[in-house]
Amino acid sequence: MRKQTALIFAAMTILVSAVHAETCPEPIAEAPRFVLVTTPSMDTQLATMQLFTRRSSNKPWKRISAAEPAVVGKAGLGWGYSFLDLKEREEPEKVEGDKRTPAGFFRVFAVRAAELAEARPELAAAVEPLLKAREAIERQIADLDRKVMPLARNDAQVRRFMTAPGVGPITP
Repeated sequence: MRKQTALIFAAMTILVSAVHAETCPEPIAEAPRFVLVTTPSMDTQLATMQLFTRRSSNKPWKRISAAEPAVVGKAGLGWGYSFLDLKEREEPEKVEGDKRTPAGFFRVFAVRAAELAEARPELAAAVEPLLKAREAIERQIADLDRKVMPLARNDAQVRRFMTAPGVGPITP
């Protein structure tokens, strides 16, 4: 039976864990909250969503909402290249234009920063240009990622390196 797929977004950073930061993956060790979206398979658009929070990184996660219905991509989910080490053989990879939502862990900092700045006009003048610059950089990174991935897939040595956990076509 295929494993249940978890698509995780976070309202500051991400992932589901009922334990403390020392056992959380690095990207979410300090996260104060996250949104968990799950689907029964990679090929369905129907999902459920739950919100979790914690007071600090050394406290356990607490669910703050009941499971709510949600919708992902029209064609379901596809693993983003950064998460291919989580992919099982038959599961799809995210490809631009495939009508799939990327599966993985994602930060949603910009949304929260914009909300906070909106409530304080004196901050908006400083925050808005920074968020626009951040968005432009993220677009450039995504564009370069799209160009690098086909090159990585066509290079046997790079493909071997990418079999190591945490190693992708671009590894810092």
